[in-house]
Parts: sequence; structure tokens; C-alpha cells
Amino acid sequence: MKVVLGIDNDGSANAALGMLDSLCFKDLAVDAVHVVERLGGLGWSSVEPKDRVARYLRDQELAAKVSLEHAVGDLKRVGLAATPHLLSGFIANKLIEYAADSSADLLAVGATGSEESPFSGAIARKLLTGARQSVLVAKGAAFERKRLTAVFATDHSDYGARCAALLLSLAPQGIERLVVLTAYPKDLIRSMVAALPSVKSDVPSWIEQGLRQSNAKVIELLGPLAPALTSRVEARPVVEAIDCVMAEEKADLLILGAQGHGFLDRHLLGSVSMHVATARPHSVLVLRV
Repeated sequence: MKVVLGIDNDGSANAALGMLDSLCFKDLAVDAVHVVERLGGLGWSSVEPKDRVARYLRDQELAAKVSLEHAVGDLKRVGLAATPHLLSGFIANKLIEYAADSSADLLAVGATGSEESPFSGAIARKLLTGARQSVLVAKGAAFERKRLTAVFATDHSDYGARCAALLLSLAPQGIERLVVLTAYPKDLIRSMVAALPSVKSDVPSWIEQGLRQSNAKVIELLGPLAPALTSRVEARPVVEAIDCVMAEEKADLLILGAQGHGFLDRHLLGSVSMHVATARPHSVLVLRV
């Protein structure tokens, strides 16, 4: 499995290093990529002397090389081979381009949550929308190996089923507990029932029963990934459901699809993948198929 790992100078990559180590992908090969931010087009040449700009770029390159060396060394200590690459340009664009050219299976970055973190905010959003492959956004500051509790959120659409199949094929071996989560807006369903007298009043319970059955099928499919699998069906908006289940299950990682095509799509995964990956505290693996 080929992973492109984005490296920065502020330690954000530690969370991604730890998550990759914890996930225990088989035959993992890592390209550690540091992009020195491009200055062209910013008008600096008309403000700063050329020698000062050149010195700044040299300092950035030296710092990048040190960060790459540390990342490769950390990965080597846990038995993961990594190759360092130093690029220059716009961070998100270069990482997306490199991941595509190298036929990577996964693009992984860390985010501390600080606005100054390179992979927080706008760059993370660009990676999530522009990358052709799945994206891991690991949050926190520690490089720590652990047995993971993960939540797989699905809307049971065809796309969701393909994401489940992709997760199975990636075959992470480090998940100890896997919670299959689906959510539906119960209040909206009740409003629809009230507005449409011909609709059966037991629609919410009918929907919930169907979702539990669908969750059971996903659990059967993903059984090889974890010793313990459980189902959660939440009658609440999906972001609220995710926050609640992640907290209650003490989960380390949220896994969900890049798109949603299921029942009431506007309320389900497609519209919230970006939000939970960039604005919530959870480490997130966004699957793209």
C-alpha cells in the first residue's frame, strides 16, 4: 500500500505518523513529502531585497530537510520504510499532484487544530476536494501507537457500500473495535408524517429497523477488520450523531465516505464529510472510490 505523508515544521505530522503506525496497513510504503511554500505571485520582490528572499528560502529548505529526517527516522524506528521528498510550490497543489503521479492509495496529513498549522483549514479542504485518493487527516500532537476504536459512518447508499468494500480491501489490522454508525433526522421524518396524513405514523420505527438490518450487513462484511464490531443507529442530525458516538465510544478515528447518495442525501454524509474533517476534533479517514 502506497501512502503520501505530508510533512511540516510544526510537529503536526506526528499525529499522522502515529495513526499510520496504529492502523497497521500491510506492506506499507511511505513517501514523506515536504513542500516549501511558493512565494511567487505574492509581490515580495518589490518589497524585500532579493538576497533576503533567497535567505528566507534557504532557511525554509534547511528546516524542511530536518523535519523530513526526523519523520523518516520516526517511521524507521517503528519498522516502516519511508522515502523523503522535498518539493516547492503551493502545498496542497503539490501534494495532490505528487499523490496522483505516484499512484498513491492514501494521502495522509496531520493537523494540530491550530490556525497556524499548515494542514488545518484551507489546505486540508483543498486536499479533501482535490485528491483522487482517500485522505487521512490525523489530529493531535502525539506520535503514539495504540489499538484503535474506529467509527465507520455510512448512509447505506451504493457509494457507501463501495466505501465499505474499499475499507475491507485496505485491510487495516490495528482496529480493536469498529462501530458502524448510521443516522437519520427523526424530527424531519415526523414533520413529513404530520404534513402528509397518508404516510404511516410508524415511519420512524420502520426506517430505524431497516437501518439496523443494513448495519448488520455492513458488520458482516467488515468482520475481518476487528475483533469487536457493534451497530449504532442515531435519530439525530449526522454531525450531532457523529460527535455523540465518537465521545461515547471513546473513538480514535472516524471513517466515512467522500460523498453521500443515500436517503435524504442533504442530511447525510456527502454534505458533512468536509465539515467533520476540517472543523471537528476527530481524526478522520475520508474514503474516495
